Amino acid sequence: MIVTGILLLPTVFPHAVQDLADLKTVIDSTAAIIDAAPNNSSWGFFGAGSPAGSLGTADLIANISTSILRAKYLLDVDKVAWITIPSNTPVSVNTTQPSPAQPDTNAHTPTASTPTGPESTKPTPPPPATPKTDAPALNTSLDAPYTFYISSIPTLANALNHLGRSWHKELNSPVAAAIDALQQTLTQFSTSMLEAELLGSASILRTIRASSSLESAQVAWGRALNLPGTAPVRREVEVVRPPLAKGEFYTHKELWGTRAVGEKVGKRFVA
Repeated sequence: MIVTGILLLPTVFPHAVQDLADLKTVIDSTAAIIDAAPNNSSWGFFGAGSPAGSLGTADLIANISTSILRAKYLLDVDKVAWITIPSNTPVSVNTTQPSPAQPDTNAHTPTASTPTGPESTKPTPPPPATPKTDAPALNTSLDAPYTFYISSIPTLANALNHLGRSWHKELNSPVAAAIDALQQTLTQFSTSMLEAELLGSASILRTIRASSSLESAQVAWGRALNLPGTAPVRREVEVVRPPLAKGEFYTHKELWGTRAVGEKVGKRFVA
């Protein structure tokens, strides 16, 4: 009789992949809370009807920074343990156990005999040496999970922009300081992963774009007290120059402020 059983366990990931996935979850949940804040009448630092224990925008952003710093600490302390699967995690086990065989009482038990003669003097050959092989290199590329995590920062920045440019009860200064701290934390974490050779150039570009989106959110919370921020306005300055006489042209210095190579100082060029 054979008893067969299979133990099914969930897929196991390294600490790094799990931490990056947890960071994305924290950022997405924070963005959802902040994005719903303008429709919540009890939201704000001065709200008398705010629920007990509720976190403000600055505290929510600080929670993200703390979570990122925790992942950075684990990377700095022990990189190998952070990027490998935990060794104490059980794996799938096939519990196939044959039933114990019944002893045969009629079977003859052979008796070992000692060889005699010239063959007994032959030395026993040593066991074959096991070839030494280098340990397989670990796949330390974390570009995919890192991109999955960093891509949620622009969504958070949009939510901060929307709330900062709307009428809100919170003071702007603590939120602007928290956004600045988050920017620095993103840079430090990406730098540590780059120094540990875990990221490529594409992930660094994503980090720069994410930090740029937070820069715009910080501007939205840059006004005094709790005044709403204003959208940035691009102003184009048009320079009007008087028309020249027929056949004359402006010099390079008159147009760009510097004299071109080989250009003589004097009157305008006449065709």
